[in-house]
Amino acid sequence: MNINDVAPSFEGAKITGPNKLTCKCPLHDDRKNSLIVSVDKDKEGREWVNAHCFAHCDKEQLRTMLKEKGFNKFTNAKRRSIKDDLTGDRFITTIPHTLNTEKKEELWKKYGYENTYMYYQATENANEAKQYTNTMFITRKDLPDGGKEFSPHTLWKDKTTKEYKWLQKGPPGEWKRPPYNCLHIPQMKSCFIHEGEKAVMYCSRNFKDAMHITWSGGANAINKTDWNVLSHLAIEHFLLIPDNDDPGRKAMKEIGSILKQMGKDVRWVDTSGYPEKWDFADIKENVEPALQEKELHEFANKLNDAVPFELDEEEEKPNFIYVSTLEKFYNTEHGYLLSEKGYNRKMAQQVGHLTAHKEFFRNPLSVIVDKITFEPNKPYGVLNEGSQSLWNYYEKVSNLVPVEGDITKFLEHMEYLVPDELTRIEVIKRLAHIVQKPHIKIKSVLLMFSEAEGVGKTTIFNILREILGHRYCKQVNQRQMSGEFNTWARDTLLFAIEEIAIKGNYEKRTSAMDILKTVISEDTICINEKNDKPYYIPNHMNGLGFSNNSTPITITKLNRRYHIINCIALKKPPAYYDVLYTWLEKDQGYEKIYHYLNTYDISSFNPNAEPPKTKAFYDLVDETQTPTDIELDYLYQANSWPFTDSTCLVSPLHLKKALNKIKINASTNDITKWLKKNNYINLETQIEWLNNERPTIWTNSEPEKFRVLKPKELKDFYLEPTQDRDSFYFVDADQVKRQNAVSNLDSLMQNMP
Repeated sequence: MNINDVAPSFEGAKITGPNKLTCKCPLHDDRKNSLIVSVDKDKEGREWVNAHCFAHCDKEQLRTMLKEKGFNKFTNAKRRSIKDDLTGDRFITTIPHTLNTEKKEELWKKYGYENTYMYYQATENANEAKQYTNTMFITRKDLPDGGKEFSPHTLWKDKTTKEYKWLQKGPPGEWKRPPYNCLHIPQMKSCFIHEGEKAVMYCSRNFKDAMHITWSGGANAINKTDWNVLSHLAIEHFLLIPDNDDPGRKAMKEIGSILKQMGKDVRWVDTSGYPEKWDFADIKENVEPALQEKELHEFANKLNDAVPFELDEEEEKPNFIYVSTLEKFYNTEHGYLLSEKGYNRKMAQQVGHLTAHKEFFRNPLSVIVDKITFEPNKPYGVLNEGSQSLWNYYEKVSNLVPVEGDITKFLEHMEYLVPDELTRIEVIKRLAHIVQKPHIKIKSVLLMFSEAEGVGKTTIFNILREILGHRYCKQVNQRQMSGEFNTWARDTLLFAIEEIAIKGNYEKRTSAMDILKTVISEDTICINEKNDKPYYIPNHMNGLGFSNNSTPITITKLNRRYHIINCIALKKPPAYYDVLYTWLEKDQGYEKIYHYLNTYDISSFNPNAEPPKTKAFYDLVDETQTPTDIELDYLYQANSWPFTDSTCLVSPLHLKKALNKIKINASTNDITKWLKKNNYINLETQIEWLNNERPTIWTNSEPEKFRVLKPKELKDFYLEPTQDRDSFYFVDADQVKRQNAVSNLDSLMQNMP
């Protein structure tokens, strides 16, 4: 298959290599090319297709879309199309130095286009610099329209073939972007930090006695960069060279704070005398050599005049504190924990030996606390609560300032997503509560789904992220939510589950929903970090869920944790979203919405209350419930047998037989699951019945009262008359028709086969 033949069917398609293209992904509202599609062949000559969407679109949806586009040969390929696992592969953290040059040249050959810059991670250990190099890379390509395209690359080793191969994806688990040009050069004592790869390359050729680095992603990606690698290098002095604009200076200020916390000497280069948005690469644009030389000389003087960078008074804080209950050192800047040994290694470069912990404990200014906590409504730093001291690591990170103004575009977008006025008011109250009272969690999650893709549901999360701060707002997937390690939840105020779609049989779906229960409703959460002791912190997380699946989750009518919204509108033309996003980013849209939500009346909003049950809620119940659940829900809500007010004992076996009589194929397992969900307790006692049956008995009140009874006494209590003993009803599976199943409870009991 020639990829040129199918390229016209993709919006924005650009051929970037042999049988490879980039394009806008049809599965989401793609403002720039985020989908890569390539065709290759295996050793037997069979074609296979690889596709990767950097917006993390669902792999099954990608596969279906590619089939519709004409890719029909990959199903028989030896390798899996659209790789969603790495069976047989192993991520390589380090590779022998002899192999390193070869593999880097291979990557350059494949991805080294003109105007492409390659990022890669510095080695962590200076003594190993000549032997090993980490194998995480990022390539940047400048696009004709002035945009940038970043792609991760990591090296893997096939367990079977022992071959090394590049995959266009990041390492497994959580990882941060490496700085650009961050090589280990032992003789370099100075490092210049620029805002842009072009500036780095040009400055490297003119100031060769220093190391020159930058980062990917711009001013809002500081916290996504692994600055910690700089602590392992022998650099003594850092010079910050910001672009001559406010975002550039703000970014450099954040970087300077990080370096100061490492104990580095940091200086600030004043670029205010240059044109707006100037950076060092602009000198290169001067075609007159004499003028270039003059500007270089002037800039060299600027470097000599660099002033010490100082933390603002309110930003001064200890680099590390000690948490006694965890027996770990806690880094206040990046939030990680270190053992005594790890702390000593970390600080060895500063103190010159491996006993830094002794100096820490001898220093009267060192901070030692019992626990760490996360409290948005309390001051940053040490808190004394009773006999315990705590370190509150929440600090305001968003610099957004509320501005009163016209928010018509926001209200129009909300009306588009949520047409019903009363429902929309409840949604806005929820958003306003999150902004005004982030310390009071809402005991339910807003779930919005639509069959139409790219309608702008995620815009709600993006707005709140700008208000609350990117650090505290996380986009997570279902694997992260249910995984063993949940470091992501440590400092989270708002999480968004993108493309939620809990699949599998009914048992698997309900089990997955149970995993989310703690995150949604519990006041504390256990943080389980790899290789560290679990610890508990207050749970202030509020949740948003987005999906393009019509049945993203499985719920019952009794569910109290989900506010379900069905966005039925069709996707608007691209111009609509361009206007909306331009208003948000260029016309203080975020600031205006911040003011609106911050002043919105939420006096009637109860964060602990059950969210309104919308039509979408009941539609979802009907789509996902089993017939057994539907029938039992109706009986329970109608106070029909055996859920009358005057009885509290039920038997799964007898419920099963009664349901089977009205053609509902219920199992005792289905019924016990329903009883557990509705807070019934198994008395763990079997009573003797007809035909040698020994049914178990469950109760919804006073279990200890019944557990002391003998089986015969419990049986007698179970058979006592109830107000609905002589007539009780069942609802059939279509939820409409009601019929009298049995007229007398005794006759039912006596005639059970």
